[in-house]
Amino acid sequence: MVMRYLLTFLFTFLLIFPVHPQEVKKTGGFARISGMGNNPFIVDPYFMTVNPAWGAYYDNFLFGDLGSGGAGTGTDADFGAGGTGQFIAANFGLGSSLTLGAFLSRNDFNGFSIAALDPLSKLGGIPGAPNLGVVSILNGLGIPLNAVPLNNNVELFGTLEIGKMALGFGVAYTSTTKEQNAAGTQAQGGGTTTAAAHQLGFNGGLLINFSNSLRLDGGVSFMLPSATFTPVQGNETSVSESIIMVNARLFSKFSSKVTLVPTFSFITTSGTQDEGFLIGDSTHSTDLPSLTAFNVGLGVDYAVGDFLLAGGLSLANLSL
Repeated sequence: MVMRYLLTFLFTFLLIFPVHPQEVKKTGGFARISGMGNNPFIVDPYFMTVNPAWGAYYDNFLFGDLGSGGAGTGTDADFGAGGTGQFIAANFGLGSSLTLGAFLSRNDFNGFSIAALDPLSKLGGIPGAPNLGVVSILNGLGIPLNAVPLNNNVELFGTLEIGKMALGFGVAYTSTTKEQNAAGTQAQGGGTTTAAAHQLGFNGGLLINFSNSLRLDGGVSFMLPSATFTPVQGNETSVSESIIMVNARLFSKFSSKVTLVPTFSFITTSGTQDEGFLIGDSTHSTDLPSLTAFNVGLGVDYAVGDFLLAGGLSLANLSL
């Protein structure tokens, strides 16, 4: 009985205050995040990639990145063909409480979310860390036909506003396929050999304004990259991974100018490597190295008009 009254009170409380306690300026993106030192303590549309519920604040919004690169000329110059991190996203309001958006990213996307392709392949740039990209692992097993790395990723996301709460959900999928036809029929040793890569991603999130001075931002993401080699005869060889990410932030307005922002994120991964492409061999299965990482931080935002100063401290741990 007590629980029923509590839930009734909470639901009523969520309907009292609007989901927009104050106007959110529809500006920002990766350039702003990068320019502020990859700052996790600010409100920015870029965080729609890890919590789609932010789409409720950035409705009828278009943003993207032309890409950036190191110093150089030609294809190595910024905004050239060799630029990295290019993406484009759009989000449209469907009435007063619904939005629907799309996000198109490439394999050099700078973030870590369901918009990223073969996310653990980026570990290869960390000293001492193995390259856990599924395509590179598969192609390193000596298979006769290499898989093509994942390139373009399409993500769809939507939001629903209920009083002072916004719920968001996103799904992303991409794949590549490479085939090689052998002469003759399959019985004669011919047929089609296939190397393919796939990635499916889901994420969900919520934003709750408990009051005009307290907002909770939380999201959960699941990424399932895989790569497979299928010979004409013999067993299939595959590499698959499961990636789970949880992130949360609390925006607590200390005064009209100062906001405290504690943050938390957690990532865990697991994977399996099944080798069986040799004709007549049984499939040999092994576990891939697992990864666990967490980060906790506390930041401060100081805002006066259009001036924003934000920073803080964080503690991170990564174990392989």
